[in-house]
Amino acid sequence: MRTAITTSVLAFLALAPFTMQAQSLSGMPGLVHVPTADFMRDGAFYVGGSYLPRQTLGYSNFDRDGLALFSSLTFMPFIEVDLRFTKQLGRSAAQGHTVDRSPSVRFKLLREKRARPAVVFGIHDVFSTVAEGGARHFGATYVVLSKRFMSSQFLVATSMGYGFVAFESRGRELIGLFGGVKFRSIHFRRIALLAEYDTKYINVGADFYVNEIVRCKCGLLNFQYFTANASMHFNLFDVF
Repeated sequence: MRTAITTSVLAFLALAPFTMQAQSLSGMPGLVHVPTADFMRDGAFYVGGSYLPRQTLGYSNFDRDGLALFSSLTFMPFIEVDLRFTKQLGRSAAQGHTVDRSPSVRFKLLREKRARPAVVFGIHDVFSTVAEGGARHFGATYVVLSKRFMSSQFLVATSMGYGFVAFESRGRELIGLFGGVKFRSIHFRRIALLAEYDTKYINVGADFYVNEIVRCKCGLLNFQYFTANASMHFNLFDVF
């Protein structure tokens, strides 16, 4: 019994500095595209950007690649506010293109414990400036559960969620069942392997934890279309 406890403690201590969350393409904590129930510490703030291939970007009518710039702030341990700006590459304001602004909010309903998963409720693209959601291109409402499993050699983090229609939206994501898994080895602690189903495609990718601040991601959407992002992470309590 004592040996098992010692092994578990050593595994946790070995992996703890590297259990940092990474951002999905949308900017929320997640895998490649789908969100997870991971939550940053109170006061966490990050900024970053994602490259979105045209073949999966309904916002551009699948005609142009996109660039999404995002930021997030976790204030209080159970509320996260996110803001995303998405631009179609190669289109200017003179061509009638307006950068899409997508505010989102996530609430932690349950914290992960030994016998239960973490649970988060999220709403993406909360507000629309056009009637009947005409300017809402990335609408999503969902509940997602996440649970981590550790051993002395690896960490496996699983997530499963369900998205449903809660408001009018010109473009919707995450309608139905989604989920995925993250795998990390103690021997390659700065890399995590990802696989997911986003209600449309099966996607694969990898997270790279460059240091305590910089995190990068690359992936293949539907096993075909390259995507990537990078973000910088800070904690406001460490600054002020």
